[in-house]
Amino acid sequence: YGDILPELTKEGYLLTWQIVENSAFVTPDSLLTLDQDHTIRAVWEEEGTIVEIQFDSQGGSTVKSQNLNAGSKFTSLPTTTRTGYTFVGWFTQPTDGTQIIAGSDESLVPKEDTTYYAHWNPNNYTVTFNANGGTTTTTSKTVTYASTYGDLPTPTRTGYTFIGWFTSSTGGNKIESTTTVEITANQTLYAQWSINYYTLTFSANNGTFPSGTQTEYEFAYGANVDITVPTGLTKDGYTFDGWDISIPETMPAENIQIEAKWKANQYTITFNPNGGTCATADKAVTYDSTYGDLPTPTKTGYNFDGWYTAASGGTKIEPTSEVTITADQTLYAQWAEKTFYINIIATGSSGGLFSGGTACTVTYTITHADGSTTTGTVTGAGGNAFFGDGKSSNKQLDLKSSDTITVNVTAGADKSLKIGGTKYSISNWTVENFYNLFSTDSSAYTDINCT
Repeated sequence: YGDILPELTKEGYLLTWQIVENSAFVTPDSLLTLDQDHTIRAVWEEEGTIVEIQFDSQGGSTVKSQNLNAGSKFTSLPTTTRTGYTFVGWFTQPTDGTQIIAGSDESLVPKEDTTYYAHWNPNNYTVTFNANGGTTTTTSKTVTYASTYGDLPTPTRTGYTFIGWFTSSTGGNKIESTTTVEITANQTLYAQWSINYYTLTFSANNGTFPSGTQTEYEFAYGANVDITVPTGLTKDGYTFDGWDISIPETMPAENIQIEAKWKANQYTITFNPNGGTCATADKAVTYDSTYGDLPTPTKTGYNFDGWYTAASGGTKIEPTSEVTITADQTLYAQWAEKTFYINIIATGSSGGLFSGGTACTVTYTITHADGSTTTGTVTGAGGNAFFGDGKSSNKQLDLKSSDTITVNVTAGADKSLKIGGTKYSISNWTVENFYNLFSTDSSAYTDINCT
């Protein structure tokens, strides 16, 4: 009421003011709460022992002290205000203590000067969270004035990083969990965001980009992807077959790696039998795979030694060899001469080749492909002297297909010599071939007269 209430004095009395309409007592510090015209009258109380009552508002608005009669009732008590708090009342102690109630028989003016203390309850307010384009599972919470905001939710937004909660959707003050609550009304906090940037990378996938090719780009989330797609990639043994994923029109909320796809090349392998015969002329092979089944050629008088990258020397190619060529290829058969042997048998046994047991001497000369020679002698006598037929006096000659042999026989005119051959692990050589070396007919066990 302030200055509305005049300062009046009356000797021997104390002045109080009372609203006629509701009998409430008021002071200059009382708030005007009656929403109608009303009359305030002076009430005089005979003055007894006067004491001074002081009011400590403990952070609230200032309250004037009052001089009151000791032992009288408090007809009224002043009010005070404090930002963010609700006034509870006046108490005998700063904390706890006994509350003073106006008009109560339990609350009488003390007999000595006294100070009463305002008690306060901090106000609670509702904070609403506006995710500002994002999503939050917590939409509001209650906070208490002069306390901290405490735990705040963490919203999410595709393609953005959360910066924090602010008092405005742009700008404003940032509110942390440790920020002290100073609001005096309900509040909305706004999430603020920073847009994320992501990379788009092209990978040659073990291939090679041309020099100077840009292979990495950076875009903000949602930005148009404006790039130059790499061309001219190479990879030994492969043909470029496009990209593994399509290029997005706008940048998604993730890093992207786009990998080159490659198709393994096929090459033609031509088989050169290198003097032999091969039923398979060529085949297709695939880079980075194995050669697979390879044909087996033949050549009279030779063993097949394998397929090679050169007619002589080179690298041997097996069915399990990995294809690393980058062009069509010719493989060459390589050969090893067969080794076989012949038996020269001279015998004078009765009923044998040499009847009558007459001795027979055979000399031979083997001429090899390089021009060198090997010579020897076989002597047959009566009494079943066998050479080269598995008997104890066996004489065996090893030959190759390129060798030639000359045989001379010295014996009686009525004697003959048998020259025979035996297969030596090679299927396409027969006994008859050995006979032909000596310009004889191909009948079994040809006899040569000892003349």
